[in-house]
Amino acid sequence: MAFTVKVRDVQAFLTQDGWQRKNTEGGHHHYMHAVKTGKVTLVGERGDDVPANLLKLDIATGGLNPEGNARMAEPLKYTVVIERSETGHGAYVPDLPGCGATGKTETEVRERIRTAVEIHLRSMREDGDPIPQPTSTAAIVEVAA
Repeated sequence: MAFTVKVRDVQAFLTQDGWQRKNTEGGHHHYMHAVKTGKVTLVGERGDDVPANLLKLDIATGGLNPEGNARMAEPLKYTVVIERSETGHGAYVPDLPGCGATGKTETEVRERIRTAVEIHLRSMREDGDPIPQPTSTAAIVEVAA
């Protein structure tokens, strides 16, 4: 069985590392650090599995791209990766480190990640942080079974 980390474990780690919950909106918990740059937006029930790649974010810096672009007039289109877990589904946005969501169904996680991205970007704008330009893409590759 693969190693899994629960939402409650990430919340405990963030708190122990000095991250403080800035706000909560619709189950989306937004964390900031007094010294470290960046933000972490986490959504899901405490017992949900966290997407593995969300755990690769750089908590030391928040994983922000210092070359990020300012707000664009056109809607931003970020790639979202959705993974199935033992407790449901998880999603993360490669171009927005720290932004992830969980849900019992794929439909639920799709709804939650959209809201998580909106909240994450709004908070970045409010704080004057640069908005990273979407650069990640995804593809499905067919191979012989």
